[in-house]
Amino acid sequence: MLLSKLSSLIKPLNPIDISNGNKVKKFTLRFRLKSFIRKIFIEKKISLIDTSYLLKHLFIKIVSIVYLPLAIILYLFGYKFIYVSYWQIGTMALHVNTLIKKINIEGKNSKKFIFLSPKLICANPGLNEVYKQEIIVCENLFFCILLTPFLEISFLTLNPFSIEYGEKNGKSFYIDSIYKKKK
Repeated sequence: MLLSKLSSLIKPLNPIDISNGNKVKKFTLRFRLKSFIRKIFIEKKISLIDTSYLLKHLFIKIVSIVYLPLAIILYLFGYKFIYVSYWQIGTMALHVNTLIKKINIEGKNSKKFIFLSPKLICANPGLNEVYKQEIIVCENLFFCILLTPFLEISFLTLNPFSIEYGEKNGKSFYIDSIYKKKK
């Protein structure tokens, strides 16, 4: 119970969220704030979870602004962060595998992609060993917490939304078929 509560404070915001039954690329701070205000004034109810997510999002956004100069340097050197839910069993395997294939198809240097996946709260810590052969995997919890604000900087992240399996415009099947032809 305590580890579950602690991990929800530590883990990044979801890279893909659900709004009105539809998958959407992560919630923006504006969306979260509007939703929070609507719950206070229209629905007349607010939960501790809503409050904590709003505060967490606000904090991460502020820190990401402070990180901008370093983010620009990382971007200029060609580094990017892979923004995948490491705490979800199937999602981690599916999204990271497909993103690695996409990186390889595009001929990019996969060793310039960083995946934050702390061993302590990762759903599939064994997969980290497999991914280390292709990309940089950060398993240290402390460093993952320090690096999490980079995931909020869009030009520095690779979000799996465009390759989501089962989505109308998802590119996962296309990437898989091109990758198999390339091998």
